[in-house]
Amino acid sequence: MHWLEYFTATSHTVAVDQVRAGMTERGFRLGRNGRFVVLHIGQAKAAVRKEAGLELRFEHLPTDDDPAHAGMFGSRVSDLAVATELAFLITDDDIHPGRL
Repeated sequence: MHWLEYFTATSHTVAVDQVRAGMTERGFRLGRNGRFVVLHIGQAKAAVRKEAGLELRFEHLPTDDDPAHAGMFGSRVSDLAVATELAFLITDDDIHPGRL
């Protein structure tokens, strides 16, 4: 997960491009059909709180090789209710190609 606001970009598109470039620089193999999603934190927290009764927390957790790294806390990886709620929030505008 990456903290989009870390990038002091002039636009949302530029910030997304910087995330994509950073993933590539760190060795992520983004396939021709690969995609990533920009998640709106406020909406995610509200939806999960309302529908699953959980309090999600998002934190900027920079590392030496990834200064934009972030984490999501308050649920388990196997938490289907959280995954479902997050999926319902995603629109076509939130989905970005892994490679241009």
